[in-house]
Amino acid sequence: MGSDPLKPSDIFTIKQVWDMIDQGDVFYTEDVNGHTAPVRKDKCRTIITVSGKETECIVKTLKSSPDEVGDNNLDNLAPCP
Repeated sequence: MGSDPLKPSDIFTIKQVWDMIDQGDVFYTEDVNGHTAPVRKDKCRTIITVSGKETECIVKTLKSSPDEVGDNNLDNLAPCP
């Protein structure tokens, strides 16, 4: 979190962000041109196989809302240093 992607002022876990969103905080991404995209809670469903048995796994994650600008999407941002 912060205005400089190379020097974040705060780093939060996904759980912390989920909790803060539940408390009314708002998160968004911003690219170098100032385009923003809201960040929202999301659940990812996947199938894992353990000892030959398939099990559905639900992982709490975060996503940015799609817009016309790709460089502010969470998937396209650089990871925190």
